[in-house]
Amino acid sequence: MPVRRDRPSWRWRRSILIATVCLTAGSFPVAAGASEVIHVDVDSGDVDRGRLLYQEGESADGAPATAVLAGGSVEVPAATVPCASCHGRDGRGRPEGGVVPSNLTWQSLTKPYGVQHASGRQHPPYDERSLVKAISLGSDPAGNALHAAMPRYRLSHRAMDDLIAYLRVIANERDPGIGAETLRIATLTPSDGPAGEVGRSVVATLRALFADANAEGGVYGHRLVLVPLALPAADADLASRLAGADIFGLAAPLAPGRDAALAALSREAQLPVIGPITLEPQTGFPPNRQVFYLYSGLAGQAEALLAFAVDQHPKLRRLAIAGGTEAVAQAVEAAARQRFSEPSLQIATSVETEDGDTLVRGWIAAETEAVLWLDAGIEPLLHAAARHGWSGAIYIPGALVTGAALDAVASSGCQLFLASPHPTGSAAAAGRNNVLAWAAAHHLPAKHRAVMAATIAAGRLLVEGLRSAGRDLSRARLVEALETIRQLDTGTAPPLSYSPNRRVGIHGAAILAFDPATGGLRPVRGWQPLDNDR
Repeated sequence: MPVRRDRPSWRWRRSILIATVCLTAGSFPVAAGASEVIHVDVDSGDVDRGRLLYQEGESADGAPATAVLAGGSVEVPAATVPCASCHGRDGRGRPEGGVVPSNLTWQSLTKPYGVQHASGRQHPPYDERSLVKAISLGSDPAGNALHAAMPRYRLSHRAMDDLIAYLRVIANERDPGIGAETLRIATLTPSDGPAGEVGRSVVATLRALFADANAEGGVYGHRLVLVPLALPAADADLASRLAGADIFGLAAPLAPGRDAALAALSREAQLPVIGPITLEPQTGFPPNRQVFYLYSGLAGQAEALLAFAVDQHPKLRRLAIAGGTEAVAQAVEAAARQRFSEPSLQIATSVETEDGDTLVRGWIAAETEAVLWLDAGIEPLLHAAARHGWSGAIYIPGALVTGAALDAVASSGCQLFLASPHPTGSAAAAGRNNVLAWAAAHHLPAKHRAVMAATIAAGRLLVEGLRSAGRDLSRARLVEALETIRQLDTGTAPPLSYSPNRRVGIHGAAILAFDPATGGLRPVRGWQPLDNDR
């Protein structure tokens, strides 16, 4: 897979002049006195080098490749505005911002009867020589100037030959995993350790989902084929798991502790990842266009808990944040400092949580009133709180709470509030019943019900995206189709919505509290959306 170097975000690239809009109607003045020396030797062009230049804007021969913008007044590296950023990796163009990029497939460029654009501009078919002139000088075969958003590329002779060689074959290329009658989708799950059984549940659920989709005709004649990829607990190298795998995308991968690595790999390989099962979605800016998360993770649920805590204890002066990764803990601490207006609020953050007695004694000494807990295994902490007589409020993401934790909180004297990424009440009951009914219909155990619900949602999101992408399937078209999903009802989760800037389908939470009278949980705040731009 090609190595992507750091460069400005896709949003900034498009804001330069929409994007690379080659060969469209309009006016792009050719600089006075510009040389019209045209070199064409496409027989020596290399398709692989041309692919790199087209997709990444990088010349394999080491010679600089630059793009001239704004009538010749701005020059930037070609990697800033590669052809694929606007025309797509398949060369067919994507309308954006009122600009309609041309189809760059060789069949379209060389139509024997020529081309008439929507603007009325007409020209004869392209050949190698006129295409070089369009790319480097900004004029079509009839001598018409191209659109103002069309960069003029300064390439070496060899790089130009490579680019044209690639444009000759781009229409015949298929993304990995697409066969004549099959579409190979992988999942990545633990093969051993405590998560091994959960991983097997993910695989079995996806097999059944794909069988259902295939029974309905598959996706435009393609039968979905699941490729289970095992992830040993001791193997931290995700790239080695995926290397050589002929797959179109990943569905419901479960890679504990390796979420950041998976997100980076998906961006690097332009590999769509649909519905990762994770508590730590990677939602930085600019968003990774390849990954579509289902739920708010620990940080998102902590935001909801903080908002609730501010309402319940606006004068809170001592807050402890414990557990999680350094990145999550720091993000939650920053959010807490923004939300609480009490100027004397003191926040103590600790990632290490193994010694509950030491933590509780420290909280007692510091007169800590509330704890935001971001780790699994809260039972030892609750037992320590009971031993030492600390009875503050504990706020915790619901995914970290087990039945044993509820038993322990009853004897601790603590107040327990948890966040759930699912609505409560009848909506929650309907989702739970749908999972149980689906599992029974497919003769699958529902021991890991929450994971099964997420896997079903991920699989149905994938199928919806594939069918919306159309018959001419590509990874890029799937990503674009998923970005248009609005309020998709998967039956096992709240409706999913995405956009180019939103990569979490359900970004919100409800708050529940432990009820000592019943030993169970009761809703204290209904499901509320968080930041809608995520």
